[in-house]
Amino acid sequence: MGERLRILEEIVKSYDYKIALFSSFNFEIGYFERAILNKLFDNGIRKVSLFIDSQEFEIALMNLDRSSLNIGLGKRYIVSPVDINGAFHPKMVLLLGEKKAKLIVASANIKTSGYEKNNEIFNITEYTNKSPEYQDIIVDAIRYFMSLDSISYGLDSSLINECADFFYYSKSRRNGERYFIGNIDKPIIDQLKPIMVDEVKEIRIAVPYFDNKASAIDALSSLFSEAKIKLYIQQGKSTFPEEYKAKYNMDLFDSFDDNGSAAFYHGKVFLFKTESKDYIMYGSANCTMSALLKTYKNGGNVECDLMDIGEPGEFDEFFDNLHVIKNEKLISEPITYDVYQGNRFRFLYAETTNDGVECHFSGKATEDIEFCYRDNTFKYDKTEDEYTVYINKEIAEGMHIVFDMTIRIGEDEETVRCWIIDRVSISAARKESSYKNNLENFDIDSDGDKFIEDRMNVLRAELMCVDEVNDYNKMKAILNQQKIMDEDSSEFDNDDFIVDTELNYQYSNAYKSYSYVERIRGMFLQRFLNPASFRLDTQKEEEGENDKEQEGVEVNKPPRRATSEEKRFEYFVKSRVKGILNPDYLEKISFEHYLGLILVIIEIFNKYNTIENVVDIFKTDYIVETKIKFVNHLLSLKLENQEKRQEYEEHIIVWAFSIILENHKFIKAQYDGEDEYNMELKNKHLFKTLEDRFKLRDNIQWLVKKAYDPKYNLDYRIVNEYGVERAVKYLDGLYGFKNNDKLYDYIKVRYGQETGITTEKNNMCIDIISENIKDYLLPDADVIREVATSIRNTKGDVKNLVIRIKNGGTSGRLDTIKHTISLDIYRKWSRTITYKDGRKEMLSGRTVPN
Repeated sequence: MGERLRILEEIVKSYDYKIALFSSFNFEIGYFERAILNKLFDNGIRKVSLFIDSQEFEIALMNLDRSSLNIGLGKRYIVSPVDINGAFHPKMVLLLGEKKAKLIVASANIKTSGYEKNNEIFNITEYTNKSPEYQDIIVDAIRYFMSLDSISYGLDSSLINECADFFYYSKSRRNGERYFIGNIDKPIIDQLKPIMVDEVKEIRIAVPYFDNKASAIDALSSLFSEAKIKLYIQQGKSTFPEEYKAKYNMDLFDSFDDNGSAAFYHGKVFLFKTESKDYIMYGSANCTMSALLKTYKNGGNVECDLMDIGEPGEFDEFFDNLHVIKNEKLISEPITYDVYQGNRFRFLYAETTNDGVECHFSGKATEDIEFCYRDNTFKYDKTEDEYTVYINKEIAEGMHIVFDMTIRIGEDEETVRCWIIDRVSISAARKESSYKNNLENFDIDSDGDKFIEDRMNVLRAELMCVDEVNDYNKMKAILNQQKIMDEDSSEFDNDDFIVDTELNYQYSNAYKSYSYVERIRGMFLQRFLNPASFRLDTQKEEEGENDKEQEGVEVNKPPRRATSEEKRFEYFVKSRVKGILNPDYLEKISFEHYLGLILVIIEIFNKYNTIENVVDIFKTDYIVETKIKFVNHLLSLKLENQEKRQEYEEHIIVWAFSIILENHKFIKAQYDGEDEYNMELKNKHLFKTLEDRFKLRDNIQWLVKKAYDPKYNLDYRIVNEYGVERAVKYLDGLYGFKNNDKLYDYIKVRYGQETGITTEKNNMCIDIISENIKDYLLPDADVIREVATSIRNTKGDVKNLVIRIKNGGTSGRLDTIKHTISLDIYRKWSRTITYKDGRKEMLSGRTVPN
């Protein structure tokens, strides 16, 4: 709810699973593919299947803008529409891996509203070989999906049956603290009382939907006759029938206390309180007859809930968190039933065959029927009320995965939205990607699809978040423990010292795989220190281009748009970048680990933004901002490799110069006014960090020359565009103050080359001889500002600026003028004029006059 953990966050952080099964009432295809499917694939979960209410799925298909989406439906995942008289209503996510499983039972549908906006309820049940207590819940969930497959069209039966192959499916025992409650065979209400051993004294209900006669509440009241029932109703957003409000005790609420969210509450929670235990049920079931009192076999819904058992008061926190409102009249919106206005013919499913595509429809008609796509009419077979339409291979190859079929029924005509299960594409998409083993075939000079595959393999296998680093450290501890035992087992006769051999085997494989990652990282580090060994734009030295390449001359490719695969790759890379920008992550890893990791990311940026000139991924502003964050984080890490310390530091400095110049170029092209100023502050902050750590002022020109050299700096291009002189001028200007040499040069430009500049105790003294002494009755404000800025930034001991002017001519009465200006924030000023006759005139002020 609100800022609380969202279902989406739980899904996208799930790794090392093989199968993902979903069920939902309604469904947004675009949202699912964009926010969920791509992340599952990125995480190596490639076997994905969904069960959706058939009528809602028809609506989802009709709402799909197939011209603007790279649709994965039927090519990367399968949807099984469930067609029943009631609503197909369960909301579940089941993730299955070799040695672990995760079940999410929720109230949220797979839509933007369900996963992003509403107040929803969900619960996570996990099984691992270390925590096997809820193995029975996972097994029940697998069997539940098998039942769903049996009441649908069996479009993905092979995958559903594969779930029974996991070793934990074959054995389980009841945990006694949590129950999986589905209503395929038995109504939910009939499953409640056997679980509760004591008499129920109170029932609390917080759901959004009630039937129009509150029949389900009456049924619960009859079943638990001694229980007091209390309802929690969200004001203005519930379907509770107002005419029954006097019959039940209720609290109206408008929001949640912990996050202040007044968004629609879509959760479904039932709390049953007894003397010794509390029982809480949550999931998909509302307080309606269709949800609680029936099954799909007699016109009810298909639902799925979990029930937890706890101590008295353990679950009260949920209800206490509701922001109850007093002295308001109930406002509700009772359920209205819209008759579904579908076509006479309904699309069931379509799939590829060796001869083309077979489309299945249901419908009734006594008139002549034609099935048409564009100018083509197809043959069909009829069995009772089902029609099988045959589309030949030649036409099928030119069809979109989602298409509209025109059905002519006598003189009438209707259009039905259809989609194809491409079994070949599904098979290819579900091919298991053992990416950590594929690192053995990593090619740092790969291109095209191989480049994407190799970089995704590395970034998947890298330790790129806190949890991954923690797991790896545990793994190393166990392996080290085993190593000690293997080296001298005689020292360990204590039976209490046990190493889990099964875990050791698992971790040994992971450790071996990670050794590939470390070797690849070493390649990127070496090329960072020695770019002459690697030029991405000169990988393929073709005849006639060698001279240009050796000179560093590049021929940029014409701009192009990204492929769909490249866009998915961009999404994957950006999701991984978020992990490595987490400050907590920095505390877990070494300097060289972090540098090697970001070098992989930078190579990807350079390839698509600079070399390939792809215009719609990895935009320049994102790249520059990310690079600046990388360098700032890098500079916060301790460099432990003393042997290469100076070499690393110099390369980081020249690389940082390139990033600062790149950002400046981008700022000048895109921003002005306050935006330009704010963007420039990022450069100044980074440059100050570099200066504070390395004291660069006297070496800027030498370092810029290094940054200009393609043999020394991977990111040399932008420095080449500036040239050394211009780059030095800009970088020096970021200090905002002049060093001693530049300050003295500036003073002499203002007062003349013969000007004397000395330091006497806490005074900086400027001595001038002038034939026009009257020109110096007031001090030079620009000189004061430059001196004050320089002293402040260099933290010098000078407290006052003294400007002494001697009359160098023979005319006039003035002999000397002396200005004394304090360099603190008050700028106190005094002037002493000495005349040739020895007379003195003094003037002082709080500030220097203009």
